[in-house]
Parts: sequence; C-alpha cells; structure tokens
Amino acid sequence: MYFITIVWGRILKAGLSGSVIQNQELPLVISTVCKSFAGYLYAWNFVKENWEKITQRFPIGSFAIQNIIVSTTSQFSTKLQLQELQNFFSSLKDKGSQMRSVEEAAETIKLNIQWMDKNLDTLRNWL
Repeated sequence: MYFITIVWGRILKAGLSGSVIQNQELPLVISTVCKSFAGYLYAWNFVKENWEKITQRFPIGSFAIQNIIVSTTSQFSTKLQLQELQNFFSSLKDKGSQMRSVEEAAETIKLNIQWMDKNLDTLRNWL
C-alpha cells in the first residue's frame, strides 16, 4: 500500500505541475486515482491540500473543477465525510463554497448515507 501511495503522489503532483502530465489531464488523473478504495481518500486529501493551485489552473465552476469534486467525493458515505466536505468548502468563501457541484456532492453523500443506513445490516447478514 505504501508503494502505491508514493506512485499516486508523484502522478498527482506531475498533473498539477504540468511537467510530465499536461494540466488539462489533472481531472482525469484524479478521477483515475479515485477508482481504488484507498485512492479516493488519497485524492481528496490531495485536492484539499492543493486547492489554491488547482483553482489557479481551472476556473471555479468549470467542468474540470466539477469533475474533481465529484470524483473525489462520490464514494463518501458517512456523516463525518459530509461534514468534512461542508467544512472545507465553507472555509473557502469565494473560492468554492457556493459552487453547484459542492451542493451536488453533498446531496450524493446524503443519498449514500441513506443507502448505507437502509442496507448495511442486510449486507452484513448476507456476507
């Protein structure tokens, strides 16, 4: 696991810097990292730590920003993760707190929470 996080870190940093991977490919790189179980948490932390740089490369509200927000939060399914999303974006004020994609991400997380509440016991019994 440690090795893969090193690889993810290098790839994400390369996408952000534009040195090896072109800047416009960063949303795709982030989305790809998010496809693994631990990857979406790693990518979410990367986005939070580098939000200022990301928003310098992509305009607030752009498709790229929407893609980054959706891909990094679509697997969130706890109230703590919902609160983390809301706290992060509300702390940004004009740098993203009022974006429609943040509202959509919060709605998706709420739906994920509802699904987990409804189905987790059934899944545990089945497994």
